[in-house]
Amino acid sequence: MAPNYSSQMQGQLIKNHNSAFLQIMFINILLIILLFRCFLIIIQPKVIIKRKRIFQLQTPYTNRNKTASISQPLLCLTPSTHCSHPICNLDFLSFYSLQHQPLDNDRQSQRSNLSQKDQSYSYIPILTNPHEQMLLEQQQHLMDQGEDLKSQNKKLVFENNSLKKLVEQLSLELQSYRIQKSQELEMKAKIDYQEEMIVKLKSEVRRKADLIQENQFKVNELDRLQNKLEEYSGLTKKYQEQVILIQQLKEQAQDLNRELIQYQSTENENHNLKEYIEAYKQQIRDKDVKIQQQREQQEQLFSDNKKMKSTLDVLNFEFKKAQDGYNESLHRATIQNTELQGQLSLLQKNLTNQTHQIELQKQQVKQLELKEKELYTTKNQYLKLDEKFQAQTQQTIKQTKEIDKLHMTLKNGKQEYLNLQQKLMHLEQENKRLSEQSLQLSKSKNQLELQCQQLDQELIKKQGTLDTLQLKQMELKSNFEKCQGQMQGLENELKKKDTIILNLEQQLQAQKGQLEQITHIDTQNKSEINHNFAKMKEMHNDLILYEKQVKQINSENYQLKQQNQIIIERNAQQENEMKKMREQIMHQDNRIRYLENEIHNQSFQQKLTTARPIQSQEKGFQNQYPSSQQNTLQGSFNNQFNQYK
Repeated sequence: MAPNYSSQMQGQLIKNHNSAFLQIMFINILLIILLFRCFLIIIQPKVIIKRKRIFQLQTPYTNRNKTASISQPLLCLTPSTHCSHPICNLDFLSFYSLQHQPLDNDRQSQRSNLSQKDQSYSYIPILTNPHEQMLLEQQQHLMDQGEDLKSQNKKLVFENNSLKKLVEQLSLELQSYRIQKSQELEMKAKIDYQEEMIVKLKSEVRRKADLIQENQFKVNELDRLQNKLEEYSGLTKKYQEQVILIQQLKEQAQDLNRELIQYQSTENENHNLKEYIEAYKQQIRDKDVKIQQQREQQEQLFSDNKKMKSTLDVLNFEFKKAQDGYNESLHRATIQNTELQGQLSLLQKNLTNQTHQIELQKQQVKQLELKEKELYTTKNQYLKLDEKFQAQTQQTIKQTKEIDKLHMTLKNGKQEYLNLQQKLMHLEQENKRLSEQSLQLSKSKNQLELQCQQLDQELIKKQGTLDTLQLKQMELKSNFEKCQGQMQGLENELKKKDTIILNLEQQLQAQKGQLEQITHIDTQNKSEINHNFAKMKEMHNDLILYEKQVKQINSENYQLKQQNQIIIERNAQQENEMKKMREQIMHQDNRIRYLENEIHNQSFQQKLTTARPIQSQEKGFQNQYPSSQQNTLQGSFNNQFNQYK
């Protein structure tokens, strides 16, 4: 009952382990999908915020353009005989007049006076407009941001493809799990076939019991024949029947001797099995040593993972420091931008004042020329200031780009750190599970050792096995070789894990791929451990079947020995009875001879007629003939009995 209970418990543990493994796989898939959705939810508001910032940046620049168009004097009078410049539009003048009607009235009065003096004057607009350049730079900045968004979209597509690949891998693992289930069903079919063989063996045992009963009936018939031998008339026929039965018994004794020889050969095979079991025990001990080594390696992995956590915390602290430094630099850049904007506003005011003075002093050509020179100088200064401002704006844009990149790297680093923490938690849970499985394996190993000891004690008492044991021994050897190959594969995979962990310490950027490889290898280890556990269970079931078969064979041997003892006892009884019969026959012969002598010596021979003595002689002759026949039969019986001995 104990091995059956242990086998049932092991089956339940395997089922629970498989169901838990499937649940963990589905939970991992759901977590991956949720992380992907959270990533999209985090990215979308950031994109919307960037677009709003861009729109806010665009609106003040347009307003500045309008104010600049209002404040700048785009028209100036220059003496010329012909209006050579083509940019003299009435639409622009109408727009200008609608916005500033009082200024236009003064200017119209001045233009009327000037037109009377010189009709050759024309309107020439100023071509310098730095706000358009700012808008172009903003457009370029927006184009760069669009390219960044495209690159992010490509990354998301790549991550989607990687998730699809993971789903395909999971489907392949499910297919492998289904194949394992089919293999388990095949093993169940084999077990059913072995049970049918056990039923057949039981039927053979029953047939042998029926044969024993038939032999008992035959023995009873022999007893009846022995009772009938007391009658003198049927001695010869019954004697022949007994001779035939003795020959049959001789043949049975020869068959029994042959079976004893076979049982001796099976005893030798049992001795070989003992040696094989001892070798198997040594292999189990070696496996225990390997399992302990694996535990030590797992503990090293756990310590390395703790080190990785500490390094990631240090990196996170450094990233925070860098972020604070970049925020301070941004604050300084914004302060400088505000100062430059104030300087630009002052310059614009100065330019307006100068333009008003130029319009009032148009009559004085000399003053105009001097002021034109001053204007050229101020324009050059303004252009220089614009160039400086553009350079500073480009620097600020670069700094903002770098800051955005650093923000992205920080976010990616945080996500990677969270993923690593989750994976480390999974690894810790898997290590705990592996430790529990190792404890279960150690318990099962102890049970197997106890069962092996019981088998050794039982095999010492037992004396035979069946021919099918050799085939099953070959199967056990093949299974053991497979287990050795799987253990070597596990050792190689553990070495791969060690190399991966060392590379993780050197290359922090490649942590995701390596951790995924580790998880994949861990799943392979779990599947291989489950496969090994199933094989150990099969071996345990095979050992139980071997025990049953050995018990049956021992019971058959015991029954055959009892039959041999019964037959030997019956033969001894028959020999004693035959000796008694011989003594009776000898006594009867002596009596017959005594009677014959008395007949010859009787005195009534003289009184009888001549016929009576003849009859008496014939009777004496007849009495002598059967006695001689009895002697011949007795001699043949003695010869056969000596041959039997």
